[in-house]
Amino acid sequence: MKKTAIVLILFFLLYSLINAEENSINKMENNDYSIMFDMKWNTIIFANIGISFEHKLADHFSLFYHADIITILILTAMGFDVEMHGRWYPLNKGIKNFYLSLGVGYGQFLEAGQLNIASRIGWKFLNEGIIMEPFIGYTYSPGGFSQYYLGFSSGWTF
Repeated sequence: MKKTAIVLILFFLLYSLINAEENSINKMENNDYSIMFDMKWNTIIFANIGISFEHKLADHFSLFYHADIITILILTAMGFDVEMHGRWYPLNKGIKNFYLSLGVGYGQFLEAGQLNIASRIGWKFLNEGIIMEPFIGYTYSPGGFSQYYLGFSSGWTF
């Protein structure tokens, strides 16, 4: 009886390892994760420099995490912003092509810090794991620094 239990456990572990490796290979081929660096222009003198991480949740949907530094003429840090977005890709089951994004976050500009609501519309171009992503967006900060912006991200998928 002990030998049968040990054989079954070993068979189950071996099957799980093979299946896990197969699933991770499929995820790599689907480009379900991405890391990007970006630049957003708010006005003529303000620019944000940031980093983002995105992962696929389900077909057409992903979660997008973003953090950036608000600068003036790219010389002096004036604040920061962190956000989490839900993204919807209506034209593709993966995380590429046209998307709509809505998120919440926290931002601090000069001395004032506040919660904010952020939205983005963009297009993610994907070529052999390399990403190029132009976008436009709006961040609403009640009683704070609300802003429209134009931006560009670049990075890679894995």
